[in-house]
Amino acid sequence: SRMGDVFKYVSENYGSDITAYDMAELCNMSYSYFSRSFKKIMKKSFSEYLTYVRISEAEKLLITTDMNITEIAMQVGFSTSSYFIQQFKNIKMISPKQFKKNFIKLDRDCKIDYGFT
Repeated sequence: SRMGDVFKYVSENYGSDITAYDMAELCNMSYSYFSRSFKKIMKKSFSEYLTYVRISEAEKLLITTDMNITEIAMQVGFSTSSYFIQQFKNIKMISPKQFKKNFIKLDRDCKIDYGFT
């Protein structure tokens, strides 16, 4: 499906500059028809969806890498770390730094010593 192409493109290119105009073109739709169709299917705008994908990817990087906040912001497609932090807080209700801290603490607290050496 045409929307399937959009989801595939976003999942492979979320770190790049992607606009709803680009996706409308990919689907051979007008911008307004694409936007209406996308919102009807996803219950959110294309830019909200893209931000959600980027934040989800950032979560993975926060807990699996030693990259700093700015590096992660750039890697997942945000132009500034301050905008990334703002969007992360909007979606996750916590700052990326606190998210990472909480995960590290949880990970440490959940380490179980079975007595094997």
